[in-house]
Amino acid sequence: MKKVILSLFLAAFAAVTVSSCGSEGSISYNVETDLIPVSKDGKWLYIDHNGDVAIQPQFSEASFFIGGLARVRDESGLYGFINKKGEYVIDPVYSHALHFTDGVAWVMKPDGWLPTLIDRKGSVLLTKNDVQAVYAFSDGLALFSNGEGNYGYMDKSGNVVIEPQYRYAKPFKNGRAAVAAPYYFSCQIIDKTGKLVGENVFDNISLSNNGFGVVELAGNKWGIVDRYGNYVIYPQDKFRIICADCDLFIIEQDDKYGWCDNTGKIIITPQFTEIDYFNGTDMAPVYIKTEAECGWGYIDRSGKIIIKPQFNSALSFMGNIAPVEDSSRLFGFIDRTGKWAIKPQYESIGYYYEILFFEPCIWHSQDDIPHPPGAYVYPLRFEDMDEEEIFYYAIVEEKPMFNGKDAEVSFSEWVNSVLVYPPVARENDITGRVFTDFIIDKDGNLTDIRILRGADPLLDAEALRMLRMSPKWTPGKQRGKTVKVRYQFMFVFF
Repeated sequence: MKKVILSLFLAAFAAVTVSSCGSEGSISYNVETDLIPVSKDGKWLYIDHNGDVAIQPQFSEASFFIGGLARVRDESGLYGFINKKGEYVIDPVYSHALHFTDGVAWVMKPDGWLPTLIDRKGSVLLTKNDVQAVYAFSDGLALFSNGEGNYGYMDKSGNVVIEPQYRYAKPFKNGRAAVAAPYYFSCQIIDKTGKLVGENVFDNISLSNNGFGVVELAGNKWGIVDRYGNYVIYPQDKFRIICADCDLFIIEQDDKYGWCDNTGKIIITPQFTEIDYFNGTDMAPVYIKTEAECGWGYIDRSGKIIIKPQFNSALSFMGNIAPVEDSSRLFGFIDRTGKWAIKPQYESIGYYYEILFFEPCIWHSQDDIPHPPGAYVYPLRFEDMDEEEIFYYAIVEEKPMFNGKDAEVSFSEWVNSVLVYPPVARENDITGRVFTDFIIDKDGNLTDIRILRGADPLLDAEALRMLRMSPKWTPGKQRGKTVKVRYQFMFVFF
């Protein structure tokens, strides 16, 4: 019998000690995964690769360590930073806090509204009162936007290195950044002085930490450029290049996914309906469906199945273990043969790519410019807060609740208890994931319900039906005031 599995709109991957080596929008973090954040009985803790508890359950949120420090959230909802002994190096006193990059982090206190830069001891380095948004430092510079919504770059002293002049910009990687000038609807590459690199212009470009960039041109043509803006793969329409995966690139052809190298040679033929990253390892999780079996398994770099499909979800390997979800919807860890190394017992696993890759976007309600949560701090005076301001679930101070409980768990439980797999879809073996989002308004009703990425009209319709019949939520609050909150949710039918 087919099962319906539901989860938050997030993806998770990791490696033993890794830096983001591909994908759009990622800051250059070095993530350490010798200690893994997991959730059990509603509390977050840290375990080692043997499954032994390294830091006791005590947090309402926890992340991977970066440079020996991990951002955690206490039960009062405030952020601080701990070391690998579980000791607070920086006390939990912040309503917002970014991960440490380049030895610094942006934070905000509940009683303040200005983004403040701190060092690894918690000492204040500077406070900015003339920015609209600030991003984590990457490659020595921080992307920011001013009151007019234009983007520029500053150094750690708060000095403007590149004036805010771009209508759109991304963080620097390896001395390069992608920008688009005001009233100019094509993207180009700049260096750290603001000088244009190369003469080519693109409809869109995503630079990666592997030194290459995925570009898109009119007519749905996709290519790859080097750090000088020169074409390595000239734009073509045979397959879509999605993003970098360290030394490879994920591609899509006829709704199937595979991999190519930086010459355009297809390494693994597009054949999978869903895949995740190799992320520099020798195996990648893929979703496989045949007449005999169905589920997530693992392939090697030749495309050969190494671990047969059997899991509800599967994430990238962290050294010799990989997190997977079993049929009971609990997470455990398998070894490279597919055997359990740590038995399934955890409700959630820390999201490595929540830090690096798949953070949902925030749109400022005034200028409609995207800002990834976890990569910026948005300064806002309470008295200046727009009545119609919409906050994303990831950053709102008091998160909406469902049935009086944590929405991340309780809403999934409710949907799973009442959702019906469409009979026609079941009979015709129609499966897939439906990505949705919606607004929880000030009265707790779901509004502006949207499908971000559908799977099939039958499955899409059932997802929409469920959202439209949802009971009322307890609305979220910002600065003690009830606000609208945008929430993202994923339905998985298989």
